[in-house]
Amino acid sequence: MARPDPLKPFSPTSAVVRTSGSATGPERRVVLGQPAKADGAPEEGMEAQMRRAWIDLFDAIKAAGYEKRHLVKTTVCVTEGGHLKLFRAVRDRMMCGHVAASAYLHVGGLGAPTHLVEIEGELVRRA
Repeated sequence: MARPDPLKPFSPTSAVVRTSGSATGPERRVVLGQPAKADGAPEEGMEAQMRRAWIDLFDAIKAAGYEKRHLVKTTVCVTEGGHLKLFRAVRDRMMCGHVAASAYLHVGGLGAPTHLVEIEGELVRRA
């Protein structure tokens, strides 16, 4: 199977940040999920944007030829404080029992002013 272009986005709202690995070692890929619908419009509210960001992340994982089981770490950035409990509930529901390391960061802003959340996922698979 041909490997996807490591610099080409998998969807209008996700991108591969970098890849690494060798023919004999593990391959690492970083993908991004952002809370926009297919038409580019953001979902309304933090919970809806969290759900959409997870969906987009999982779509990017699939488009890269990986599966959810390859997800080893997520870094979530939110622009509004006080949502850690909500994030954990949405994450647990979206991950369906899969466990990965997770970082939760409160940031001053994201690439688009209407985005309240984005999720970066690290994927690892043996070559």
